[in-house]
Amino acid sequence: MSNDLLSVSTMCEKLNGIHADLDKPLVWSVKEEAGVLSLWQYDKKRELTQSVLSGRTADESYLFLQGYYLAMRNLSMSV
Repeated sequence: MSNDLLSVSTMCEKLNGIHADLDKPLVWSVKEEAGVLSLWQYDKKRELTQSVLSGRTADESYLFLQGYYLAMRNLSMSV
């Protein structure tokens, strides 16, 4: 695998689209510091930002988000 910040950011955008379709108040984002990534989730309802995964490579972050995305896509199709 060869993922980078852009592919992880794109996966965050896909997740945000699914959350919007399901009226979920969650917004995903990714930050890069010194070559490692951190995934963040903002809860619009509670106005709270929390770190979900930190200190990971782009490949690890992408795989995490991909699994979450597939689960949420499955959920959105059954609603």
